[in-house]
Amino acid sequence: MGILSLLFIFLISVADNPIITQYKKAIKTNPSDVQAYKNLGLEYIKVKNWDEAIKYFKRGLDIVPKEVQPQDEGLLYWLGTCYYFKEDYSRAEATFLRSVEANPSVDAYFNLATVLARQKKYNETINTFKKALEVNLRLNLPTDTRILFHLAGTYLVMGEYQSAIDTYTRVIELFPSDPRGYEGRASAYWKIGNNELSIADIKMAKEVRSGFRLGIAKPQEKKEEKREENEFRDIYTSDPEVLYSVGEIHQATGEFELAVKTFSAAIRLNPRQPKYYDKRAEAYKSLGKDKESASDKEKAKELRNK
Repeated sequence: MGILSLLFIFLISVADNPIITQYKKAIKTNPSDVQAYKNLGLEYIKVKNWDEAIKYFKRGLDIVPKEVQPQDEGLLYWLGTCYYFKEDYSRAEATFLRSVEANPSVDAYFNLATVLARQKKYNETINTFKKALEVNLRLNLPTDTRILFHLAGTYLVMGEYQSAIDTYTRVIELFPSDPRGYEGRASAYWKIGNNELSIADIKMAKEVRSGFRLGIAKPQEKKEEKREENEFRDIYTSDPEVLYSVGEIHQATGEFELAVKTFSAAIRLNPRQPKYYDKRAEAYKSLGKDKESASDKEKAKELRNK
């Protein structure tokens, strides 16, 4: 489920929010109104008040009998999401584990794997993504390429480059019109020193992006019954390490503007990694942008000294 971008558009004052007042009145009238607790928690999520949101989601779960909770895993999902954004990954993991136990669905396993990855529990991450794929297969659903992307990205971070190559290849076979598959495989080839295949994949990714490969069907988007229940998906979709490697390839082939754009994308996803700034500094230097280059070098130094 993707980043809560849609929920963060309206940053309004909690005190002036009539919807919050309305749900609080509903709870006062009926303290057993689980939906009111859930809705109130969602309103606090909109203003990034994680602690208040957590309080009301937990109250909702306290009311729902444990045997009924599998039917209301939305509360567990949103509670885990709040812990995630608070960077309280251990509690997020425990909550998503409850969600898996309540309903071992593809999404439940996916969310748990995402949190495990944030804690660098990569072996557990791999196993959990594989369980998600097993559920996907057992239900006879189309292969969930989202999981394959993240599985491949985890292999890449772990340094298991051949497994990453094999998984990205599977993605490419399923969705040849998605440039991210080629970019991911290119970064894995780059890591093992196979520059020729790496550059070939980057060229293919560019070709796909520019629309030269006509007649290839675009990936089918899975219909989402409830948008709000799929908001967590894309948190782990873009791998900054993949972008970092792709930036290195652009730099090595003299495409410095593209290198800057790609390193910048990696920085947006992980602004705490000094090597991303170092590499962007080199790309800026190659473009003659000394001021930007110096700024990035200073930022990298600052991050290393923390």
